[in-house]
Amino acid sequence: MQGLAVKDVEFNGAVLRAAQVEDIVYVGVRWVCQGLGLNDGKIKTERKRIQEDVVLNKGKKFLPLGTDNANSDVLCLMLDFLPLWLAKINITPTMKRENPELVDRLIEYQLKAKDVLAEAFLSKRKEEIVPAVRNNMIQIPIPEVPNYAEEFEILYAKLDDLEEQNRKLYDGMSNMAKLLLDMSSRKETQLPEIKMPVKEISEEDSWKQIVYGKAENIVCNSSFRKTASVLKHIYDYMRQNYGICWEQEAKDYKERNNLSYSPKTIEVVYQNEDLRSIFIAVLTDMEYKAKEIKEKKNEIDWSDQQILPLVKKYDDHSNGFMATYKKVYTRMEENSRVGWKNLTTRYINEHGGKPTKKDLINTRKSLQKKFVNAIKELMEG
Repeated sequence: MQGLAVKDVEFNGAVLRAAQVEDIVYVGVRWVCQGLGLNDGKIKTERKRIQEDVVLNKGKKFLPLGTDNANSDVLCLMLDFLPLWLAKINITPTMKRENPELVDRLIEYQLKAKDVLAEAFLSKRKEEIVPAVRNNMIQIPIPEVPNYAEEFEILYAKLDDLEEQNRKLYDGMSNMAKLLLDMSSRKETQLPEIKMPVKEISEEDSWKQIVYGKAENIVCNSSFRKTASVLKHIYDYMRQNYGICWEQEAKDYKERNNLSYSPKTIEVVYQNEDLRSIFIAVLTDMEYKAKEIKEKKNEIDWSDQQILPLVKKYDDHSNGFMATYKKVYTRMEENSRVGWKNLTTRYINEHGGKPTKKDLINTRKSLQKKFVNAIKELMEG
């Protein structure tokens, strides 16, 4: 592959292999998993997760990273997707018991691995470059170009906020101009002094505006009814998957800042860089998935397309073909056990909001095969 630069980068006592193709940096998934200390079974699970996840799949790429078999490509992930992938890795009680250092190592990777790898390609320091060999040819590195996508995203959000403030200021000035013209027409000799209030926005307030904006997008595109429910879901997710005790975090924050009141959880998150990074990663993932699901719901569902012949057979005019769907669900359960409860829990953890059985079928390939078989049997019967 032309224009491919490959480097081995030391991080947290391990070696991560990464590559730059044109202006984009990718990291080898296997090297990250090994650096975290995951076993072969868990590595296989994470490789499958990346390739099946609707978001992470957009950042994957197979590249020749100079492994034992130089002609084989290995699974890599775009550097901007690295924190999001790491935030999705679930730490089970067994993993905590057998490898107690894994949680700390995972957080360290999530917070710093991306920056270290980016620095390796974007800095001018001369580090050892591992040539990517393919068909006995050495790939020549290309010039390194910084990637400021994340910084620009934050900047654009702040610009949107400033634009809204300018609009309100313009409306206020227009109203004041109308008042002055009206008073002038009445030949008033003395005009009252009018002061326009100017409110400065702190970095914390600006960050909260971005957070609430993303949460509102999730509410508009999902089954969540209010932004507070979205934030609570993220807090619960972080408690369950990262072992974060919010009560202790709030207590430490209160004592550290000598506060007379109990702080809100969102304040505690903002003041802690580690918590803030995890929180934004989970929030952004939820926002993207909610939008994806909303767009799919605007189209004809996959399950509706499959069940239409059976609907016509039964001449079903019920709302949403629910009468036919119930017959199919029953046949699915007769053929094999369907773990609806476990699938519902996994859906809530991944997407938020309680799904219907139809939602589960449209998002789970394991159910779709059983669904199609049940329809065929009922059609034949």
